[in-house]
Amino acid sequence: MSKTKHTLGKWEAEKMLIPYTEKDHRCGIVINSTKTVGEFPTRICDMRCDQEKGFVEMRANAALIAAAPELLEALESAKHLLELLDADTDLLSSQFAEETAGEITDAIAKAKGEN
Repeated sequence: MSKTKHTLGKWEAEKMLIPYTEKDHRCGIVINSTKTVGEFPTRICDMRCDQEKGFVEMRANAALIAAAPELLEALESAKHLLELLDADTDLLSSQFAEETAGEITDAIAKAKGEN
């Protein structure tokens, strides 16, 4: 597995506090890494939306973004397991297994910005 280029540490989604004085009265979520710089967490991204619309979708998107490092790690482990199984058996000779291995490889490349 290659050395990672993304921010290390677990990523967490938290509600962002936006002052009430903001004219647009938006709400938001911030994605932070548990890796800190000084006393502050490393900011991955922040997301904002209108309070009346889109908060459920934004929260779901934030959860997906926050899970990205763990999903990448799980995919890399699954790919490694498939490679080990393929070395010992003809398990990957099925079309489904080959397609799944290809999808995993493509997803890992996309997550690493290699495609």
